[in-house]
Amino acid sequence: MTEGDDDAFSVAELDSAPIDQSTDRAERIVRRLNIDNRQTAYNQLDRKSKIGGILVTLVFVGWWLFIGINGDDVGGTSVFFGLDFSQVALTVMGLSALSSLLSELSKDRGAIYASSLSGGMMIIAVLYVLEPLGGALLMDDFLSLSEGVSRTFRLAALWGGMTYGANLLVNAFLLTWLLKFTDANGWEIDNQLASAEPPLVLDD
Repeated sequence: MTEGDDDAFSVAELDSAPIDQSTDRAERIVRRLNIDNRQTAYNQLDRKSKIGGILVTLVFVGWWLFIGINGDDVGGTSVFFGLDFSQVALTVMGLSALSSLLSELSKDRGAIYASSLSGGMMIIAVLYVLEPLGGALLMDDFLSLSEGVSRTFRLAALWGGMTYGANLLVNAFLLTWLLKFTDANGWEIDNQLASAEPPLVLDD
């Protein structure tokens, strides 16, 4: 094979194998969420959006009832940016939601920066959650042990509920995108799409 033939082969190879990023993304969603067919996608969409909505709502109701109304203003201002307990709780909720959003999106897009940012947010949220108990144990005139345990427990409940709820809602949005993507292209999800062995096959 001559140098000219080699160049022609390389160009032809690239032209014959275009990368469809949307299809690649659909493949990852289908395999990660183990979608066998459209009905499975609809069932998961309904379940994830419903449970996610319930959890996120309960988190906000819990914050309002157990933190927002009373304020819990007994000291113990956070050493991180000087936030009071109510502000810390809102910050933990926000960081948990954003961390889940970036984490789930990075799984389907391979975005290293989003994944790294998600990890950083998670660490900050965990520090906020553990700070009341740690401060009560290690610092004088910060919080009593009972108050430190109470605050850490409430923050952990908000963190866990928001993280899981936001995770479910993000997956529900991804399923919505997947269904719209297949509808727009006139494709049906084949029941082999959940397998890790064959490539994505969409019936035209």
